[in-house]
Amino acid sequence: MKIKGKKIWITGASSGIGAALTKVLAADNQLLLLARSQEKLEQLSQMHPNQIQFELFDVSDAEAYLKTEGLIEKYFYPDLVFFNAGISQRAIAKEAKPEVFKAMMDVNYFGVINPFLAILHNKPENQQLQVVVTNSVAGKFGYWMRSGYAASKHALTGFFDTVALEEYQHGLRVTQVFPGRIDTPINQHALMADGKPSAGRYEGFTDAMKTEYVVRKIINATAAKKSHKVIAKLEWIPFVVYNLSKGLFFRLFSKRKPE
Repeated sequence: MKIKGKKIWITGASSGIGAALTKVLAADNQLLLLARSQEKLEQLSQMHPNQIQFELFDVSDAEAYLKTEGLIEKYFYPDLVFFNAGISQRAIAKEAKPEVFKAMMDVNYFGVINPFLAILHNKPENQQLQVVVTNSVAGKFGYWMRSGYAASKHALTGFFDTVALEEYQHGLRVTQVFPGRIDTPINQHALMADGKPSAGRYEGFTDAMKTEYVVRKIINATAAKKSHKVIAKLEWIPFVVYNLSKGLFFRLFSKRKPE
């Protein structure tokens, strides 16, 4: 399935899923790319300079709401928004500093909610709007070394499930994507117990899904206006077990070695 003729915003556009979405969507749509890396955004914009505009944007900025309103005025109101910016965690709760949990919520939750609310509050009455939120299987169940990360993703699930109900009659469609392990920089930049990025202390996963594979699934789910889409490999096992029996899930996975 393809997406054509849309006015699209992409957060976290400079790398990972955001960059991969840009490469797929740029030829047939008008894009506004939002991220913190000027160099990477400039490189991406050269693919289709007539189709791509970009702006430096930090989703964790306290002024993200007001800056989003400024982007609407400066560029265009979107038909479709992909929220991708995120940060991960690799530390058990009892060893992690409080700033780890604050960072998870600032980036993964408020970093989506603040710009989304600015977009929603400024939506023209008859405007159709679809938002695609890159959540995580951690937004479905908790797992080792991801307490703050899972909390931020569960918060996204609850918020957007609710807003999808409230705004359905007003032209809003929400697609939440719940991927498992992906081969993206988020793994190498995960926060450790001391609140600092892994910087080589954590090597990531050897069995992670390729970004291009995940993006194809995201595009298909978006075009079909799916409400929830789980994209996973081995994570299907704990996902299914968790939904069948919470007790069995805890008996099985409380004994697994953290990774």
